[in-house]
Amino acid sequence: MNKEIEDKLKKIQELINRGSTPGERKAAQIAFDNICEKYNIDKDKVGKKKVEISLNTKNEKILFRYIYDYFIERGGGYSSYGISKKHVKRVVIVSLDYDKAVLLECAWAYFLPHFRKEKVKFLNKFYKEKSKLAKTWGELKAIKKCVSEYTDLFLKQYIVASNIYFPEDVKTGPLISLEDYNLLKTIEGGKYHTQVGGGNLLNSGL
Repeated sequence: MNKEIEDKLKKIQELINRGSTPGERKAAQIAFDNICEKYNIDKDKVGKKKVEISLNTKNEKILFRYIYDYFIERGGGYSSYGISKKHVKRVVIVSLDYDKAVLLECAWAYFLPHFRKEKVKFLNKFYKEKSKLAKTWGELKAIKKCVSEYTDLFLKQYIVASNIYFPEDVKTGPLISLEDYNLLKTIEGGKYHTQVGGGNLLNSGL
């Protein structure tokens, strides 16, 4: 499909979705069907945009799943393939309506760096607080081993603090000390917003 035909079909789609009268929308649908039939075009692919996103860690994959469920489609499917020997690093590929594709790209472009920044800040704070209590080198090594466990806890709290979850997603987590709980509560979630209907994305965190 050449660009001229694709642009024409996108404009007709706008009339189908937002035509001022039923007659206008019906006429647009007929024109759309005729063009697709004439040029043997798959209707489901018109107006779609392919999104490719790299995920480098297990927690990034989990974060992406929450973002996709919350902003795009709960439980929606997408394909992915491994880009490392152990398939820890992956690339997600999904074809979406243009507005949703832009939303997903922009939401991920905001949340990923914010998530990474907050994770480093939290783990540094965690290590600093715990290191004060360590009396031997062995205790200090044990604290370092806890970092991966607290990375998972950080992810859960970050998702809650960012409000990118559904109530039924909340599950009882592992028991932790009140001191550690208070430390987790200091995590700053992302503050991401969309402008309804306009397709322009606003983000109060930048």
